[in-house]
This record gives sequence, C-alpha cells and structure tokens, in this order.
Amino acid sequence: MDKELKDLLDALAASDAKMSAMMEEHGRQIASAGSANADLLAKLNAEIEQGTKMQNRVLELEQRAASLIAQAAGNTIPSISATAIESPEFQAVMAGNSASGRVTMAGSWWNGGTSGASTINSGTAGAGAAGDLVVPMRVPGIVGPAERGLTIRDLLMPGNTSSNAIEYIRESGFTNAANFVTEGQAKPQSDLTFTIETAAVRTIAHWVKATRQILSDVPMLRSYIDGRLRFGLRHKEEDALLNGTGTGQQIEGLKTVATAYQTARNQAGDTKIDVVSHALTQVRVAEYSATGIVLHPNDWEEIQLTKTDDGAYVWANPARYNAPTLWGRPVVETTAQTEGEFTVGAFRLASQIFDREDITVEIATQHASDFTSNLVTLLAEERLTVAHYRPEAIVDGAFP
Repeated sequence: MDKELKDLLDALAASDAKMSAMMEEHGRQIASAGSANADLLAKLNAEIEQGTKMQNRVLELEQRAASLIAQAAGNTIPSISATAIESPEFQAVMAGNSASGRVTMAGSWWNGGTSGASTINSGTAGAGAAGDLVVPMRVPGIVGPAERGLTIRDLLMPGNTSSNAIEYIRESGFTNAANFVTEGQAKPQSDLTFTIETAAVRTIAHWVKATRQILSDVPMLRSYIDGRLRFGLRHKEEDALLNGTGTGQQIEGLKTVATAYQTARNQAGDTKIDVVSHALTQVRVAEYSATGIVLHPNDWEEIQLTKTDDGAYVWANPARYNAPTLWGRPVVETTAQTEGEFTVGAFRLASQIFDREDITVEIATQHASDFTSNLVTLLAEERLTVAHYRPEAIVDGAFP
C-alpha cells in the first residue's frame, strides 16, 4: 500500500475515534444540562472538517491508483487534453511557428464529433452518472424535541426517606377558649384535635428496547436514550406534583389538596391581575404568606400584555428582561398548569417532597425473549411521595 495512503487511513481512523468520543460527551451534556458547551461543539466541527479533507484525499489517491492499474492493463483512453497538448499542431503553436492549428481526435469513442460522449452529472443512473460520489454531510448528535422546563419540584421543601410511606400528625381542629378571667373564677378550656396522615411512596417508571447491534454501533445513542428516559420521568413527576389525584398509584398534587378559591372575593371589572391578588390575600388571611404563583404560559402572557389607557405596559418592559413576578411573588409558568386556572401558596411550608429512590436507569438482556433476540431493555424509574402539611396555605381556582 502507498505510504501516503496508509498514513491517511491511520489518521482517518484516529479522527473517527476522537469524533466518537466527542459525540458521546455531546450526548451526555445534552442529557444532563439540555445543551452542549460551545468549546465541545467547536472542537467537534473542526474534527469533522479535518476528517472530510482526509476522506477527499483518500478518494483522490484511490482514483489515481485505479487509473494507474487501468493504464498498466492497456485499457486507458488518452484524455482529450493530453492528446491535444502532445499533438504536432499544438507544439507548433507553442513554438511560435503557427498562429493557430486544428487537432483531430481519432478513436471510435469520438468519431469526430460528440456522438457517444456523455456529460458527467450528479445522477445515480445512466451514462456519466457520478451522483454516488456525493456523500451527504451528517450533523453530529440527535436533534431532539422541545422539552418542558421543570419547575414545580423547586417550589417544595426537599426531603428523603428510607421507608415506603410517610406518616405525620396534623392538627385538624382548635377551639380557642382563651379569655380574661376574674380572680378565683374557673378558667376556660380549649380543645385540640389531631389526625394522622399517610403519604405512600409511589413508583414512576418506563422502558424502551433496542438491539445490541445498534447500541454497539452507535455508542452515543446509549446516552441519548438515557437522557430521554430520565426526562420522561421528570415530565411525569412535574405533572403529578401539580395535578396528581392521589387515587390508585398516584401521589396527591398541589391542586388536589389546595383550598378552593373564594369566588365571593371577585369584583366587577376584575382582571386576572386582580384575581391573583384576591387569592394571595386569601392565603394571607389563613395566616400564611404566599411564596409563588403557578400559571399557564398563555395566562401569564395576557397579564404581561396588560396596558394602561395610553398604551403603556403595566408589568413588562419589552426593552429588557424582567424576572417573572407578580405582586412581589415569583411566577412559575408551566404547561402542566391548566389554562385559565391559577395556584398560589406558601408552598415550602405547605408541602414537602420525599425521595425514596432517585432516578436510576438499568439495562438487562433477560427480559422476555431479549437474550435470544439480541435485544436490550433499558428501564428508568424513581420512587417518591409528597406530604401536604398545611393545605390551607395553598389556594387554587379559575379566572372568571
């Protein structure tokens, strides 16, 4: 093998190994952070460009070798340019002995005209077709769909457990008979009642199948599947933390245990901004101070676009970014919230999330007929529950 060709093939193999390692890192960064850093992308693009140049050079050397082999076998046809340059007529012009000359191309393939000649084109069939030489450029990685931002978990007090259930005692009633008394008079008796509450740990899980071959041939696919499985669990968790019914194997969500919004607070002409203020006041009257507001993005947009009579924005400044806040409380906008509804509350006082098992992704080849079918099962799951200590600190309702 030609030394230059061998060196190129060795360099190309090393470049492929570097690109595979960088693509795996690219997949891990997307799975963990949602995007890859700019430095990694720049290095990957540079490596792809260098690899393309080396592939083109290898193709050039292979074509040259094929041409030499064909010439050795006596099967080549002199090129038009070579025939013209070597002709006496051309040499006479170059020597200054003639101002012009005509060169006649002999050969059955020429026949003195263009019959039998084919224009090289990008087609993939027929005379002159060279389309198979065109290799598409492959953008590294996998372009995934949009992912919902996960926010509800951050509203709650975090916690961990080593059991399959959480029990807590909640005060369910208090009769306050405290009063001023006359000396020697019997003191009034107050009354307290309690209930024991239980929050069972629940499991969220899902799995996918892939062949051993594809996981071996495309190493970065493993990290991509891992990331999508983890996101699927968080996506379901996000919805359950807000909307879980508590029935069957579901956890209880904030909206399920919340105190209903008192619609009697509404006034004629109220906007969504006014209604949120009424809900915050309802929480305050219950002796809590709300720490957050959960809205659907469409409802938050309507609030942001509220204008004064002279057309000025009330809550937003389009010229600069303003952190999403309303009445001094942070706004959490999520599509997990039902459009047209709101949830406000002192969330960290009201509820606590307990993680029994963090997200795990396991691989097995013994599921069903996996072993004999060369299949791999990838399973992701987590276990958690939520304890709602003070439901009255959360208010949920609908905009009128």
